[in-house]
Amino acid sequence: MRKLSICIIVVLLFTGFAMADEFEPVETPLLETLSDMADGLVADISRELRSGGALYTDGITFNNRPSQLGDLYTSVILAKLSGSDLRNLSLYGDDAQIPEAMNSSVYLLTGDIYKLSNEVYLSLILRKGEDDQIILVSEATLPLEADVAMLLAGGFSGGAAGGGDNYEPNNDASNAYPLELNSSVGDISLQPSGDIDWFYINVVDAQNTFLSIGTTGSLDTVMDFYGPDSPDLLIASNDDGDNGSNALIQASVSVPGTYFIKVAGYGSDETGSYGLFVNSEEYVAEEGEPNNNMSEAEYISGASLSLEKKLFPSGDEDWYKLDFSGMTFGAEDSVRIKTESILDTYMELYQNGSLVLSDDDGGSDGNASVIFSPVTGDEYYIMVRGYSSSTLGDYLLSVETIVLELDSYEPDNSQEEATVIEMNTTQNHTLIMSDDIDWYTFTLNRPNNVNFETFGDMDTYVIMYDNQGSIIQESDDDGTGYNGKISMYLEGGTYYCTVALYSPGGEVTDYSVGLSSN
Repeated sequence: MRKLSICIIVVLLFTGFAMADEFEPVETPLLETLSDMADGLVADISRELRSGGALYTDGITFNNRPSQLGDLYTSVILAKLSGSDLRNLSLYGDDAQIPEAMNSSVYLLTGDIYKLSNEVYLSLILRKGEDDQIILVSEATLPLEADVAMLLAGGFSGGAAGGGDNYEPNNDASNAYPLELNSSVGDISLQPSGDIDWFYINVVDAQNTFLSIGTTGSLDTVMDFYGPDSPDLLIASNDDGDNGSNALIQASVSVPGTYFIKVAGYGSDETGSYGLFVNSEEYVAEEGEPNNNMSEAEYISGASLSLEKKLFPSGDEDWYKLDFSGMTFGAEDSVRIKTESILDTYMELYQNGSLVLSDDDGGSDGNASVIFSPVTGDEYYIMVRGYSSSTLGDYLLSVETIVLELDSYEPDNSQEEATVIEMNTTQNHTLIMSDDIDWYTFTLNRPNNVNFETFGDMDTYVIMYDNQGSIIQESDDDGTGYNGKISMYLEGGTYYCTVALYSPGGEVTDYSVGLSSN
């Protein structure tokens, strides 16, 4: 009596082996390959067991754990044996209970799978159950392609005993694990501390390919992307580009070839499980392209609008010509232009063909922003790009009119308009990030050790001048956080200081300034 269901085996052979939810069914070519591999082994088993008996399969394991690739190969072998003319041979799958007392007619088929750099090695052994005598050894190799790799990892949960996972060893580029485009894998482990995981993808059609590669889960991951055809050609890196502390890289690929992905923890002690996805899409230029230089700039009209835009391909620049015709601006009116996205954007403002403002992180979360007061009749252009050439993806461009809320010390934009600040006092001021500079002056009746510093959340730059306007000292981040602070011994006399934003452009920001002696 044959204990293995012929119906189930037929389904396996023609529809693919049932895998974990995150994987697609195995394609027929792999089954055909396994079927061809099994032919010789089945013929040998048929000769050895021509007198009949009971054949039990005891698992073809990978890293000493159950493997869907091993299960599938076992099913193929048993299916072929079921279709043979061995009428007195009973077949038992892996779920059957192996008898404790075995006689000379009981046989065991076991095996191991080993992952080499670019191949999978399968070793199967047929033994007599009575005395554990080896009567047959079969060896075969498979190319480590994506469908094979997914079967090796499929069914794994929680990491292999003692750390690691079924994707290991993949600690260097030579052992990188293959992934398919538009796929995701889970239950990958960074284990033990300091573990690094390498993966690779093959891109065949790269004419307008846009890749999104990211991690999922709660680990704080760092990702590097390399290629083509070399793990030494760095394309992009990312730390916290996606939800929480997950890494996300978006890159355009214009050259076919093999591309490598390296995943590590932000710190060497970062351990645990994570997932990885690789999504691919063909880029279709959005309305307004090409707008890659000033002469091709896209016209945008008005000062109350938002546009959905995309940076693509690598190195893309988006240029816009601002049309304020028919608009009237009041004395306190300004225009703010900013991006909103997960991207790290950079922006430049041109007035009558000349660069007048630039900004990197003046907006929120790495976005760029500039504020300016338009002059009627002047031409204005905005250029938006990624901070690096590999910064790609969607962003929202917003143009709006704002009313500047000037503090009571304005105007204080020149040495002649400098605000007097007394020793051992503080004042509250506002900087308009576009290009505002606040001037201060103080007088010492005798030599003294002086501290001039700012307080607040913004990145200030402080300069101290003598009475003739010559620079004495400058400071960027010498105070608390990113605040500027100048501490020095000064002779008696009159001095001037300026406070500006380190990177002009962005929101209206409040800060405090203090003058003290010690």
